[in-house]
Amino acid sequence: MIDPSVIQKIKDVATIREVVEDYVPLQKRGVNYVGKCPFHDDNHPSFYVSPARNYCKCFVCQEGGDPIRFLMKHENIGFIDAIHLLAKKYGIEIEEKQLSDEERKAMQENENLRNMANWLAQHCSENLSADSDEADKAKMYLMQQLRLRQDTINQFGIGLALKGASYSAAALSKGYKSEQLQRIGISRVDESGNWEDLYAGSIIIPFHTVSGSVVAFAAMNIESEEVKYTPDSSIFNSWNSLFGLYHAKRDILSNKKCLLTESPLDILGAWQVGIKNIVASCGKELSDQHINILKRTIPAKSSAEDRHITLIYENTQEGIKKAQNTGRNLVRSGISVHIVELPKNESLASYTKGKNAEEVQNYLTEHEKDFINYYTERLNKVIALKPQFKEKALEEVGKLLTSIPDLIVRDAYIKSCASQLKISQDSLTKFIN
Repeated sequence: MIDPSVIQKIKDVATIREVVEDYVPLQKRGVNYVGKCPFHDDNHPSFYVSPARNYCKCFVCQEGGDPIRFLMKHENIGFIDAIHLLAKKYGIEIEEKQLSDEERKAMQENENLRNMANWLAQHCSENLSADSDEADKAKMYLMQQLRLRQDTINQFGIGLALKGASYSAAALSKGYKSEQLQRIGISRVDESGNWEDLYAGSIIIPFHTVSGSVVAFAAMNIESEEVKYTPDSSIFNSWNSLFGLYHAKRDILSNKKCLLTESPLDILGAWQVGIKNIVASCGKELSDQHINILKRTIPAKSSAEDRHITLIYENTQEGIKKAQNTGRNLVRSGISVHIVELPKNESLASYTKGKNAEEVQNYLTEHEKDFINYYTERLNKVIALKPQFKEKALEEVGKLLTSIPDLIVRDAYIKSCASQLKISQDSLTKFIN
């Protein structure tokens, strides 16, 4: 049997356009692609491929599906054979093995955890929709303090964990096990042996996988506005997950650009003003896995400019430091990076409150800067105040420039950065060398 994690990796990597184009010539039409259907005698293109949904469909014979389903139908093969074809196409090694009883048990347990997480999301959503004082207070906070519309609340499945051991008791009454509550990190047993909801009285924001399954939660305390995240588990890895990607992937594709921020609240604020091609790392440093996810999601043809990420982090000392670290990591990966500096001590969530879409869009457009030039500009200001740090600043710029994988792009930046630093291009090149 193929390891389920390998199958999931193949599903994550395989893109419908790349798979279909091995068999069918496609032409771009809007955000989709169209070609002649391979499943019937098609004189006019009726076979549509949607990269955003990772799905294809013929609107005449109705055949289609995801990359695996397409291969199964086109090649007249079974699921396992389709998996092998995709593994070969994407260079993924498959090692088949006989699952032990313990591994089968772990697979089933993970499936049970996912079922419970999806149940909890629905349970908390129903709590928020209920006619109660606690629900009314939460809805007033969401709509008046956070300025969220009902459609945004519905879109993200936002809910409410009632005070007391409410969801723990409800989960146990539904047949879920106490160990599952603890493994997913939502409940614990107190010193008296009673169950305790760790996020009681909090606004609950579900964390979806790319396919739409709930695997974790962000919980926000209404009084402090502090956001906490459920811990990593056997079904959730925060270093390999981006909040909002499930909701944003279609808009990222159509915009050929992704905005990257820190908090789910930033995502919600952005949606309020029509910015939907945005994801959040939820306070984590951007990992190689995060970068690979972004590179797979953002459309690219040949150059770094096709993969465009704009950083929008909180304008505090800590937020700017995180943005700079993130920007450097993205530059090394060959992605075109831009940054927007918000007003002092503002986050995207706080900045969007009470503003209309046009006002926010105009600000982002006017204040978006190329990251490398922005980074050099900040170091230049340090040099102006403290000339003794010039060599250290040059070293920082040099490290960033040498990390650019495209030599032509690197040479262009050497020229612009030398101009900013008021040194000759040859001097900067020699310093880098």
